[in-house]
Amino acid sequence: MSAPQNKSVFVTVVGWIFVCLFGMGVLVSILQAVMFATLFDTPELRNLPPEVPPLAAFMFRNVMWIILSIWLLTAFGLVSAIGLLMRREWGRRCFIAVMVINVISNLVAAVMQPIFMAPMFEEIDKAAARGAPDMTWFVIAIMIFGALMALAFAALYGWIARKLLSPQIAAEFR
Repeated sequence: MSAPQNKSVFVTVVGWIFVCLFGMGVLVSILQAVMFATLFDTPELRNLPPEVPPLAAFMFRNVMWIILSIWLLTAFGLVSAIGLLMRREWGRRCFIAVMVINVISNLVAAVMQPIFMAPMFEEIDKAAARGAPDMTWFVIAIMIFGALMALAFAALYGWIARKLLSPQIAAEFR
């Protein structure tokens, strides 16, 4: 079976960008696992104080599982980006799935950010009572910027998935 003659620049550029991003992500996840297994395996992180918010405590207690999950998703993304570059139908379908997962995760992150940031307001109030500058608006600005970035990336990933679903792009794959 011969390769399709018309290779779009879109697929090539997107494929190479994500091979680089996912490749770095795989390496970073490995380094994070090593770092947490060696540097942060302390009694303080194993036995968190009761005032730690439940969601943060859950993440600290399960950090290695979270890192492993991210590594698996990133490795899957890397393989799918390579398949996309090779113009394989399975690569296109897997890459679209990765883009949909990214859309969902960015939307969830935009919603979850206020939950994670809420305990900071209590600490800001305590610090302000001791004479520290009021950082409330700074934290709100960070939250707004983070939500806007999450929404922008969700839109970008959705656009990439939609473009890969187009008949013109799908015709390149075998």
